[in-house]
Amino acid sequence: MTKANTAAAKVQNLLVMTLLSIALAISIHAVNAKEIILKCRTLNSNGSQQLTIDLDNGWLAFASGEQAAHGEANSSFKILKVSDVAITAILENPIPTHGEEIFVLNRETGQYITTHVGLSCADNKCSSQKGPTIETFRGNCRPPIF
Repeated sequence: MTKANTAAAKVQNLLVMTLLSIALAISIHAVNAKEIILKCRTLNSNGSQQLTIDLDNGWLAFASGEQAAHGEANSSFKILKVSDVAITAILENPIPTHGEEIFVLNRETGQYITTHVGLSCADNKCSSQKGPTIETFRGNCRPPIF
C-alpha cells in the first residue's frame, strides 16, 4: 500500500468516525428531549394546574391534577416563538373554532396571560351568535426560570 493510499484511508476513517459521532449526538438529543413541568395558578383562583412545556417538539399543555396524572390535557398549544424572555403559543383546537387563543409566558417571572378573541356562540355550532368577544386570564407559574 502506498503512502497516498494509507493517508486516504486514514482520512476516510476519520470522516466516517466524525459522521457517526454527529449522528449519535443528534439521536441522543432527540431521545433526551425534556418536558418542563410547572405548577400554575390563575390570579384570583384557589386551584392550580400543571403546565407541561416541550420546547424541542414545540408544544405546551395545561392539565388539572387528575388529568395530568393520566397524561391528559384540557388545553394544548402549539409554540410559535421562543425567546430568552418569553414563550408564545396558540391553542391547537379552539372551541368554538370562530376565533383564536394566544398564550404568552414570561420565562423570567413565571407570569402568564392567555387571551381568547373570537365570536361568542350560544352552542358549539355557533348557530346563534352573540357577537365578538375577548376573554383574558392572567396567572403565575412556578418555578419561574427555566
